[in-house]
Amino acid sequence: MNISLVLGLIIAVAVVYLGAIKSVSDPMIFLDPHALLLVLGGTLAAALIAFPMGKIFGLIKILFTKVLLNRNTSLTDVVKEFVEAAQTAKTNPSALGNRKAPHPFIEEGYQLIAEGVLSEHELKEVLSQRSIFFKKDYSADAKIWLALAKFPPAFGLLGASSGMIAMMANLESQKNNVGSAMAIALVATFWGIAFANLVLLPLADFYQKLTVDDYNMRCVVVEGLMMMKRKESSIVVIEKLNSHLPLRERISSGSSSRAAA
Repeated sequence: MNISLVLGLIIAVAVVYLGAIKSVSDPMIFLDPHALLLVLGGTLAAALIAFPMGKIFGLIKILFTKVLLNRNTSLTDVVKEFVEAAQTAKTNPSALGNRKAPHPFIEEGYQLIAEGVLSEHELKEVLSQRSIFFKKDYSADAKIWLALAKFPPAFGLLGASSGMIAMMANLESQKNNVGSAMAIALVATFWGIAFANLVLLPLADFYQKLTVDDYNMRCVVVEGLMMMKRKESSIVVIEKLNSHLPLRERISSGSSSRAAA
């Protein structure tokens, strides 16, 4: 589980509760079904109109795997994998095709090396192009979340407008309840702004960070695979890939001897 996400959600709930909900005499006013329906239902409807259903489901899938479950491959795991695979790549490159790796992109590269069809230049070109594809794909996902963030405030305003219309239409019979009727009308605006700024906009920023992190990781993978292709020693692999890691996470050269044993 993503600890940062959990902490952020707890703080967000606390801020909304202590800063808004607890400040009114009747907190149940914030659970007005018409306001929630307009904001959540309207946002979903607009999302399905603007983007293909498969893309929306794909975003939700990545949301659970990358954000909620935090299933991300670290650079340290990538470096360790190449250090352990260096001896195999040097003595029996075809065996890489059956090797399990911490990331599918590494296994994909292993398979290309094991097949032995591509030259070193061609292999690098293929892997680099595939890395760029994922960068563009994740960047497009971030832009979708950013586009979705503009819908909740708009539907919140629609809810406020419809609430004000209903209040004014029944003004004669609600002279003594104008304040409460206006409060209900503004609930949709509240949830629209809260949903956009506490959920959708942070997700857009997260996906933008994911784009950069994933591309950097794939660049390291490409460099490691090229060393596997050139059959470089474990020590060379360690020293070159360690440059991508913070000092405290770098692998000692002793790992190469254990990998070769």
